[in-house]
Amino acid sequence: MTLSEADFSAQLTTGARLRPHLTLQLAYGYQELASVISAWAGGIESQTLENLIAYITQSDDLWLAYLIGHLELESLELYGQNNILMLTQALAQHPYRLDDFTTSQDYVA
Repeated sequence: MTLSEADFSAQLTTGARLRPHLTLQLAYGYQELASVISAWAGGIESQTLENLIAYITQSDDLWLAYLIGHLELESLELYGQNNILMLTQALAQHPYRLDDFTTSQDYVA
């Protein structure tokens, strides 16, 4: 699926389809983000999402550190390895060369 740079720019705010089952959409601000998620999820009240997003954005670094730590510990407990090792193993299964990527489209093809 080929998408020109002009088409990508024009479609970005409404949803640029990059591949089957993969659409990238840009949302400005948490109100628009809540609206996009609500439309995508079908049935979640936009105001509820706005309130949740506003609350999350007011969180401090300690909360974020706790969340990341929790996810890392969960990966260690369930899979016996951390997220970096899982990513390294996943990338090892697919041959790639970063030198071959010259445009942003190369990364999603």
